[in-house]
Amino acid sequence: MNCQIFAYYKKCIIPFLVGFILINISCSKDSDFNIVLDESANDQNPVVVIKNLQPGIVLTFDDAYFDDWIKMLPIFQKYNAKATFFISLNYPVKKMDYKVKILKLYDAGNEIGIHTMNHPHLSDYLKHHSLNYYYHHEILPEVNYLKNIGISPTSFAYPYGEQNPKSNTFLSKYFNKIRCMYGTPDIKTNKKVIGSSVFLSSDLNVYKSEILWANNNSSIWVLVEHKPVQKVTGTDTFTFRMLDSICRFVSEQNMRFYCLNEIDSLILEKQITN
Repeated sequence: MNCQIFAYYKKCIIPFLVGFILINISCSKDSDFNIVLDESANDQNPVVVIKNLQPGIVLTFDDAYFDDWIKMLPIFQKYNAKATFFISLNYPVKKMDYKVKILKLYDAGNEIGIHTMNHPHLSDYLKHHSLNYYYHHEILPEVNYLKNIGISPTSFAYPYGEQNPKSNTFLSKYFNKIRCMYGTPDIKTNKKVIGSSVFLSSDLNVYKSEILWANNNSSIWVLVEHKPVQKVTGTDTFTFRMLDSICRFVSEQNMRFYCLNEIDSLILEKQITN
């Protein structure tokens, strides 16, 4: 039993801790930039708690793994699931026209969000440029690209999860939802800046425990992944089979699949009906 526990920690927990430490080291060069989510200064609007919320899950996927994402659609269709895809048009491959693939995901009922053009580290970027420059060179071109193909994005996710209170306040002027790494990975209010969960585990029970927590607490759990793989290799632990199992388990709990851009309209609906 002890050997099994050690193997699990070696395979799942240790790589996660190492990655977390490395990210914090890269952010600690400038004390003004920290990956820890400051949830107290998100936006100027009064916080509204969503009453009678149907518990659920927000599946989010980052970067530009369109071929892998499109392969997920039959699983989504089977369970009436959907996701928010945060795209970087030049990462990991530059100068690709993804119009057809983006529209295929969007037309299947998924949300398309912004993840910057080139996927830079915010802490390094802002040492040489302003937030205004960041917006006009990394975000606005992607927004315009999506608008030109008929999509108006309202959600943003930081590359590498790097954020700070100043960037949160600045970007809250342009987006309804801003997803960070870590922080509180559940939604029960109308806060603009939200945390999320990142797992490096092939153990379905790790995911089930978070889903059950959301169900028992009438909350919406936010999960971050990049792409599914056919089999577990190294830190690629999120398989198509895992996705199917997660979607099936959410459905068995009579929970709901959300996109981030649905949350604000849900709040408005609850305010009108309550």
